[in-house]
Amino acid sequence: MALTELERGVLIFDATWRGGPGTSNRTAVIRHRFGLSPNQYLAVLNDSCEDPEALRIAPSVVIRRRAARGIAVQRTPKSA
Repeated sequence: MALTELERGVLIFDATWRGGPGTSNRTAVIRHRFGLSPNQYLAVLNDSCEDPEALRIAPSVVIRRRAARGIAVQRTPKSA
């Protein structure tokens, strides 16, 4: 299964978002950029993390989300 443009965008956004002061606007940014509620955003993010392509795009996000759900990450060997 190939990731959609939305799924890739959500993965990249989550990988590059920096928390800290002012993070309360994250919900507003998600709504503006993707047109999603926070619950919809998390559903897209979690579903995206099931695709092997996601591990190549945003490995830290995939590992973090899968760990939060108690799912082990199996890395595929890199091609020579």
